[in-house]
Amino acid sequence: MTVGIELSNQLVYSLGTVGMFVGVLVAAYGLFGESPMRVTDRSEGRLLYGLLAWTCGVAFLSYFGMTAEIGAFRTDGNYIETLRYVDWALTTPALVAEIGILAGADRRTVAAAALADFLMIAVGYGASLASGPLKWIGFLVSTGFFLVLAYYLFVPFGRMASEESFARQALFGKVRNLTGILWFIYPAVWIAGPSALSVLDITATAAVVTYLDVTAKTGYTVILASSQGMFDGFFGAESAAPQSPSDAD
Repeated sequence: MTVGIELSNQLVYSLGTVGMFVGVLVAAYGLFGESPMRVTDRSEGRLLYGLLAWTCGVAFLSYFGMTAEIGAFRTDGNYIETLRYVDWALTTPALVAEIGILAGADRRTVAAAALADFLMIAVGYGASLASGPLKWIGFLVSTGFFLVLAYYLFVPFGRMASEESFARQALFGKVRNLTGILWFIYPAVWIAGPSALSVLDITATAAVVTYLDVTAKTGYTVILASSQGMFDGFFGAESAAPQSPSDAD
């Protein structure tokens, strides 16, 4: 059964829609425009922008749908936003892959980290639907997958990134730390929210999660674009700043 959400929730999701659309615009310009590629070569840069366009694009559609009250329902007293979990299942593995690419990680390591991420989301959704002890078992299993993911982000990815150029290491560190730190907050929000203890009401939970989500996705996109030199013209940076050799092609 679909339930209505308060006007305040609709405002939160509308702001989330706008925030994700900004990410889509920045990623699309990096993908299709003539933006400089200071840290990566053009082929790899376009791959990263393409993944970010997918990430922000799917999230934009998700928030637009949640604003229209699609996919929200109650079960056993829990309030579930199905579109949010679908969004996360489709986009957060892509974010993990992007971080792995910047680290210079091999495909097997990136795939393992992305799989841990996907399982974290899938089991977390199941935990949100469950009740009683099964809910908390699901939460612990999902948290276990998150800890595996965090290990990949901070240990293997970090070790591999140390062999890359200084500029690439700096960019990797920014986006890895942004993503890792923000994602550490989610378990606490899940516990405090309507899916568990209901310390936070539906609107407060929606606001916190939307802020974290937009910061992780659009924020990642803006950091990549800034590091690549996309905004130099807006802030008076010299046009002769270093770029990757492929930009001359």
